[in-house]
Amino acid sequence: MHYIMNDWSLAHNDGKSWLAAVTISLKKAENAMSQVTFMLILDVKTCWSSTHQMLWQALDFHQAIDDFIAKT
Repeated sequence: MHYIMNDWSLAHNDGKSWLAAVTISLKKAENAMSQVTFMLILDVKTCWSSTHQMLWQALDFHQAIDDFIAKT
């Protein structure tokens, strides 16, 4: 996580610089939050429900899976 340094002298002397730093930090946080990574469930021979869970999740993410396959 990214934190803005707590520098009160900057805020008092030049409020525009402080506001610019906050704006940049918020944009970085939004970008980081928009790039969520998911792990697909894989089939496990010793777990009887894993095949069902794997296929169910594949249906949920079929568009992302199709896009990935098209790129490779």
